[in-house]
Amino acid sequence: MFRAGIISVRTMPNRTIAVDARPLARNMSGIRRYTEELLRLLVKERDTLWLLYSDADIVDDYDLAKNGNVKIYTPPAGRNTRVLWLWYSTKWLYRHNPDIFWSPRQHLPVVTPWAIPLFLTIHDLVWMENKATMPALAYLSERLL
Repeated sequence: MFRAGIISVRTMPNRTIAVDARPLARNMSGIRRYTEELLRLLVKERDTLWLLYSDADIVDDYDLAKNGNVKIYTPPAGRNTRVLWLWYSTKWLYRHNPDIFWSPRQHLPVVTPWAIPLFLTIHDLVWMENKATMPALAYLSERLL
């Protein structure tokens, strides 16, 4: 079931926005650059608390964390943090109850609270249109998530 609607962030004072920040923990890529550049500008909104949910330590080239309105959450270090992120992100969403959850990498946590609006960026549909160009594991994860 998809939830759709229009949300005006500007009319939400003292808002909290949670972000799937996993791209910021990876080597430079298009999705990482997109996420980094948008967040670099967006965190300047001082009346917004930004919760960055990642599965590993963030490579913070722009010092996003130096802003008092940015908090970073990662699962405990260890094995399978990519898989654990699915569980922890759901836990964090229920705990923090943000006004919006934004995923810049076309994936959402498996379970999300119904009351939280979801904002999803879809960069391409190669996994639907040209799956033969993808490694089998990458295709499977795109299909499932």
